[in-house]
Amino acid sequence: MSKDEIKTQIFVKDKVINVIRVDGKDYISLTDLARYADNEEPRLPIRDWMRNKEVISYLGLWESIHNENFKGGEFATFKNEAGSNTFKMSPQKWIKETSAIGMISKSGNNGCTYARSDIVRILTDSDNPQVYWRVMKKRLKDEGNETVTNCNALKLKAQDGKYRMTDVVDIEGMFRIIESIPSKNAEPIKQWLAKLGSERIDETFDPSITVQRAIDTYRAKGYPEEWIIKRIKGIQDRKK
Repeated sequence: MSKDEIKTQIFVKDKVINVIRVDGKDYISLTDLARYADNEEPRLPIRDWMRNKEVISYLGLWESIHNENFKGGEFATFKNEAGSNTFKMSPQKWIKETSAIGMISKSGNNGCTYARSDIVRILTDSDNPQVYWRVMKKRLKDEGNETVTNCNALKLKAQDGKYRMTDVVDIEGMFRIIESIPSKNAEPIKQWLAKLGSERIDETFDPSITVQRAIDTYRAKGYPEEWIIKRIKGIQDRKK
């Protein structure tokens, strides 16, 4: 293990998932996750995941954003071939041919393939969202993010019908967590939050915008104009 590599473990459904941190970046063991699908030959589910055209496309997109040395030409070839019956891909081949940095593959008897947490989420199609949350929660805690400190646990009904302790946050905490998710799936919400913040700043400089927004909201809900006028006047009178 290099001096820049820190190894830890998380537990999901009574199984151990190894996690390593290299240069401040979390990598989750794909091999451990793949044991859910094939405990004896975890490399086989990984290879099946990586034959998928959508997976290869996402891996290429991720590397294009995060890796200035990514070999786009080799990726284009793989993308064209992905999904066909003859196409085969392994983490080792992907790393070697494209200079990918989103995965780490260790050889030997205890060999293991690791991948960045947002890549794991795509590769496994969120079969284990608990892993994604626990790793992100640990990262936020290490960064001093107070959101996870204020994250409480309540016993809620799970998909299997049993009641389990589940992390819960308020609306503000939920939005802060969304802002920390490095995934394109979170982008629409992030854009909406940015737009919302911009609108609130505009309202600070021009309070009349707040009044108009309230009027537009009441109209959208179908309230009559007479009711809206009385409502707005009542709010203004209470503030005097």
